[in-house]
Amino acid sequence: MTGMGKKEKGSSEQMENDGKCYRESIQLSGKIAVGNMW
Repeated sequence: MTGMGKKEKGSSEQMENDGKCYRESIQLSGKIAVGNMW
């Protein structure tokens, strides 16, 4: 993560985007893990 400790415009927006990417990657890895089980 970048910009930690900096108070910038749109930093909360960036955090939101990071959260979305994180959740999506978790879902993707979960799907891959489930797919490998079969």
